[in-house]
Amino acid sequence: MTDSPATRRPRSTSRSLFQRLPLLMYRGPMANVLHRRYVLLLTTVGRRSGQPRTVPLTYMPLGE
Repeated sequence: MTDSPATRRPRSTSRSLFQRLPLLMYRGPMANVLHRRYVLLLTTVGRRSGQPRTVPLTYMPLGE
């Protein structure tokens, strides 16, 4: 075992943009077009970092 902390690789710009693109669409000018979609924007706060992270989740309502 090593005593040094684990290091993370820096994210590539294209991967970071690809992961943020849906959030930008749901919050930006496309929001009016997408407002009828069943999408939940779930925001959690990292335990260690304290940074908020938002992910889009799709769902289907029951009984409609």
